[in-house]
Amino acid sequence: MLKVDLVSPSAQILSGVTTDRLLAPSIDGQITILPGHRDMICLLGKGLLFMEGLGDKYVVYGGILQTIDGENVTIAVDRITKIDTISGSKIDTMIKDIEKRMNNETLDDKEYKKLMDQYLDHIAELNSL
Repeated sequence: MLKVDLVSPSAQILSGVTTDRLLAPSIDGQITILPGHRDMICLLGKGLLFMEGLGDKYVVYGGILQTIDGENVTIAVDRITKIDTISGSKIDTMIKDIEKRMNNETLDDKEYKKLMDQYLDHIAELNSL
């Protein structure tokens, strides 16, 4: 059994929650953590965070995941959103608006990067639904 702690800069979201399987979005792709996993630290990308047996699913937007002694998992995320608070149709509308702005406006590098980051966040949200 894995024991999971999940924190963000603003709050401790979960503490000591137990699960038999955890899925997380590493920067190299989706990873699965099972009991007995070797110790590791990995960087998280944008995507689905899921713990078997826990009703809530999350979208994370970067962070760090650490496993210790094959049973303790600590996840520190940059930002996090519960999936049940995400509306697919609202995200579709936001993506179309961003695409329109990127195609129709003259943007400096800073504005373009900000829009691209928002775009990628929304794509990760859609992929997690």
